[in-house]
Amino acid sequence: MLAHRYRIVALLGRGGMGEIYRAEDTKLGQPVALKFVRGTLSPALERLYAEVRIGRQVSHLNLCRLYDVAEFEGETFLTMEYVDGEDLGRCSRASDDWRPTRTSPATSARAWRRFTTRASSIAT
Repeated sequence: MLAHRYRIVALLGRGGMGEIYRAEDTKLGQPVALKFVRGTLSPALERLYAEVRIGRQVSHLNLCRLYDVAEFEGETFLTMEYVDGEDLGRCSRASDDWRPTRTSPATSARAWRRFTTRASSIAT
């Protein structure tokens, strides 16, 4: 149990920024995604908070919702909407004519990259 609230269900993926887990918010009884971020020293941590502040103001079909930044035993993580579906790697290997849908986290992953690039330029 993380922060007396989140129960990790499964590892969803690893990347350059960290790891993402599917979890259950035990207080609300809903699935969430937890993104643990590497290198959360002062500049990186401030960037996370800026991303969440900006992200909470944005609502779009192709973006997962951001909920909060939290810490547990020295680890910093984002809590965000969990979107069920296939990962981008599987979708792109499955078909040359792949088109993401709202139920696919690949849509959110691509939109998230665009969002964080824009958010970083706004925050600085």
